[in-house]
Amino acid sequence: MGSIRCPHRSGSRRDRTIAAAMRQSSASVILRLRARLYRRIHAAESADSDADGVPDLYQSS
Repeated sequence: MGSIRCPHRSGSRRDRTIAAAMRQSSASVILRLRARLYRRIHAAESADSDADGVPDLYQSS
């Protein structure tokens, strides 16, 4: 992915700050999405509807 540049101020401190903020916010979004997915996977794997101590995932229907 190429860097974002302002045509009038190529490489200015402001541009670098904006680019760093964009990278950080993108990483934050990706991490939140990944955490949400892992929470769903964990909930599905640890569900125990009959409360017998064995997750439903490991029991045959």
